[in-house]
Amino acid sequence: MRKTRGVSVMAAVLIAVLAAAVFAGCGNKAKATLPKGITWAPDFYLNPPADNQNYYGVGTANLGDPNRNQQAAEHRARLALSRTLSTIVDGMTTDYTEAAGSDSSKNGVGSFRDISQALTTSAMSGAVVTKRENSPDGSLWVQVRYPKDSAKTTAKSAIETAASKAANFKADAALDAMGKAFDKKRSQELVYE
Repeated sequence: MRKTRGVSVMAAVLIAVLAAAVFAGCGNKAKATLPKGITWAPDFYLNPPADNQNYYGVGTANLGDPNRNQQAAEHRARLALSRTLSTIVDGMTTDYTEAAGSDSSKNGVGSFRDISQALTTSAMSGAVVTKRENSPDGSLWVQVRYPKDSAKTTAKSAIETAASKAANFKADAALDAMGKAFDKKRSQELVYE
């Protein structure tokens, strides 16, 4: 029973750290600077939205073909968004490891990998294009949005799945140990009264 409680405690700590990390991403953002070699960028890149409800990603492409530009810019925007979410989960891993101590962190780090994978997959498929703008040099800039509530829901589901897997693993290990104990008892001398 104590092991099951440990799984519940792990899930509670993971959820608390996730909530803190999601809300830490809220607030005003500083004005962006242009990357090296870029001479122009749209306003949505230079002045990112100060939106407490969503995460944003921006991508650009200049491949000479409008269709390829659109596909590549959207993909790059989703990758930028995925990297943001992955960075949040990486921060959660550090916070959890420090809070839980070295013994508990082994199980938690695997859970964080599951959460990171679930979030990046969800962001890649669930992000919605909110803005497109062509630059003077023919590059296409794209902004995508992913709701923070979706990130929280996805992470919560991944945490619950990880906790369930951990509980099932511990239950299977306990059954194996019990079976070995019974096998060992059978092989010893019988006691007669």
